[in-house]
Amino acid sequence: MIIILGGVMLVGLFFSYTDIVRFKKTYMLVLLFSLATLGMLYDPVKAYLINGDYTDLYRMFSEIDNFRLFGWNADISTPTAMTTNYNAILVGKMYMYFIALISNNDHLLSFINAILTYSAAAIGINIVGMKFDLSNTKIVSTFVFFVLINDYSRVIANIRMPLAIAVFMLIFSFEIKDDKKKLWEYFAYIALCLLHNAMFLYLGIKLLVDIIPRSFRKFLILIMTASSIMVTPILSILMRFGGASSIVEGLVQKIQLYTGSNKVGFSLLSANVRMTLINMVRLCFFIFLIILCKRIGGNSSQSRSIDRFICFGEMLVALALGSLWSIDLFNRTVLFMLAIIPFYMIIISSERNVRVLPLKKMDGYTVISWLFLILNLLYYFGSYVYQQLVF
Repeated sequence: MIIILGGVMLVGLFFSYTDIVRFKKTYMLVLLFSLATLGMLYDPVKAYLINGDYTDLYRMFSEIDNFRLFGWNADISTPTAMTTNYNAILVGKMYMYFIALISNNDHLLSFINAILTYSAAAIGINIVGMKFDLSNTKIVSTFVFFVLINDYSRVIANIRMPLAIAVFMLIFSFEIKDDKKKLWEYFAYIALCLLHNAMFLYLGIKLLVDIIPRSFRKFLILIMTASSIMVTPILSILMRFGGASSIVEGLVQKIQLYTGSNKVGFSLLSANVRMTLINMVRLCFFIFLIILCKRIGGNSSQSRSIDRFICFGEMLVALALGSLWSIDLFNRTVLFMLAIIPFYMIIISSERNVRVLPLKKMDGYTVISWLFLILNLLYYFGSYVYQQLVF
C-alpha cells in the first residue's frame, strides 16, 4: 500500500507543474478521490494482527458494529463494548451512527472521512486563494503541498481530529474572505468540539484572539507559554461542573488523558526521538512562516482577519512551547500547525507572486520549503507512520 500511496502523491505533485492545473476543481477532485479510494482499502484489523498497530479506526469498527446492532443507544445498551464516551461528543456519535446506517461496510468510514477532510481543506484553500487573487496554479500547488505534508494515515485511521481541524480552517477561511466574524461560525466551531473535544482548546485560543485587545496579545502569548502550570487549576474548575454535563466530563477525561503521569515528562520526548525531531522542524518552519507573514503585514495594509489569523498562529506556537512537557498535547498542537501551514503560504505566495514549491525561483524561502517537504516525506515513508498501512 505504501508504494501505491507514494505513487499517487508523486503523480499529484508531478501534474501540478503541468497545464492540467487549469482545470482546478477537476484536478483536486481526482486527487482527493484517489486518496479516499486507497484509504478505503486500508485494513486496521490486519494492521493490528500483523504489526500490532492499534489505531482509532480499529476501535471504531467495533463501535460502528455496535451501533448497527443496537441502534442509537448502543453506548448505553453495551457500555463495556464502547471505549469512546459518545455522550460527550454528540456530533462524533452522529457521525459513527450515520456510517452504521448507510452501509454494512465499515471501511466506508475511511473513504468518507478522506473525502470530507481533503474537500474541506481544498475549499478553504480555494476561498483564501481567491481572496488573494491567486491563479489556479498557485491554489492547486498549495493544496498538493497540504496533501504531502499532512499525515495521510491520520486522515484514514485517526478519523475525527484531522476532519475537525480541516473544517476548523474551512470556517476560518470564510472569516478571512469576508474580513469579519459571523455568529454561525461560532456555532460551527462548537459543533466541531462535539466531534472531537480536544477542539475546545483551539476554539478557546480563537476566542481569546477575537476578544482580547491587540495591545494585550503579547502578554497573552507569554501566558500561553506557561500552559503547564494552568492545567491543574483548569481541571479543578471543570471538575466542579463535571456532574452537571457529560460534555464537561468528557473534556476533563481528555485533559487527564493528555496530562496523565504516563504522558508527561521531557524523558518521553527523548524516548520518541524521531517524532520529537520532526515536530521541532515543523515548529521552526511554522515560526519562519509567521515571521514572513508579519513582515508582509508591516509593509502593506493587512485586513483585520489576516491579523487575527497571524495572531492565532503565534498563540499556537506559544501553546506548543508551553506543552513540551506533555508529548500528546505538543504533538497534536504541531499537527494542527501542519494543517494550517498552507494558508500562511498563500499569504506569502501572494506577496512574492510565485507558486508553492517553484522549480525556477530557487531562493532561500523556496529551498527551505522544499527541504521541509522532503523531511516530512522521509519521516512518513521511512518510519512506521506509513509502513503500518496494509491492505
